[in-house]
Amino acid sequence: MKLEILLLVCLSFACCQSFTYTESLAQDLAGFSLASYCKPESIQQWNCGYACDKNPQGLQNVTVLFNSTLYASGYLGYSAHHNAIVVVFRGTVPWLIENWIADLNTFKTQYPLCSNCYVHKGFYNQFNELKSQLVTSFTSLRSQFPQAKVFVTGHSLGAAMSAHSIPIIYQLNGNKPIDAFYNYGCPRVGDQTYANWFNSQNFALEYGRINNAADPVPHLPPLLYPFSFFHYNHEIFYPSFVLFGKQYNQCNNAETIFGADGVIIAANVLDHLTYFGWDWSGSILSCQ
Repeated sequence: MKLEILLLVCLSFACCQSFTYTESLAQDLAGFSLASYCKPESIQQWNCGYACDKNPQGLQNVTVLFNSTLYASGYLGYSAHHNAIVVVFRGTVPWLIENWIADLNTFKTQYPLCSNCYVHKGFYNQFNELKSQLVTSFTSLRSQFPQAKVFVTGHSLGAAMSAHSIPIIYQLNGNKPIDAFYNYGCPRVGDQTYANWFNSQNFALEYGRINNAADPVPHLPPLLYPFSFFHYNHEIFYPSFVLFGKQYNQCNNAETIFGADGVIIAANVLDHLTYFGWDWSGSILSCQ
């Protein structure tokens, strides 16, 4: 298996196109995503142990987003270190049945921002529960830090919600591209029409879906009929943070065998919880 993954990586360097990818920034945003699983008060005080240590400079003016119906959550704040407003969405919490219901609700719903576009109903409902809070909080932060960059991120379910936030934040940002948008272990969000529409926009200066080895989540919901979900472009595929460290490949186009789609048996849940070689499960449990 290790040899097969290595061969895939070698082939993909010749077959995939490149785009702007700042790995150090992506790693910092992964740290902010990791912190999203911690208690709200710990995030606000930037005192969440292992997760907060990934960005020791922390954030200021933090607002936690939360909905008690679907238990959707996220936060945003200002990073003086990056001179950036950072928007983060939390992924699935293993013991919250409401999060699992959202993940498993694979019915499609019509997406209002593009013609004939359909998206995963569960992910979209989760985002909509936080949308009004996001608009209010982002508008306030933008007025306080008008020259700041804008970063958006999320892991797992949070990655899907982060994708839904992009058009909204783009509008709130004066229809100016977001500076960086990276997420981790993102499931498929919508149908091919939605993916084509997303690809045609100029929402972010640099962006990408970061996938790790045999993480099963980027393969869900399925590509094949009758599900017919598709990823939007820009994939950064790491054949294994544990085995190969930070060796990666960039693929401009989605759904290529030279990225996560090339992993025949994508069923390693640990790969979903070891982005950048970190112990995500241990961190999530320890900061509750």
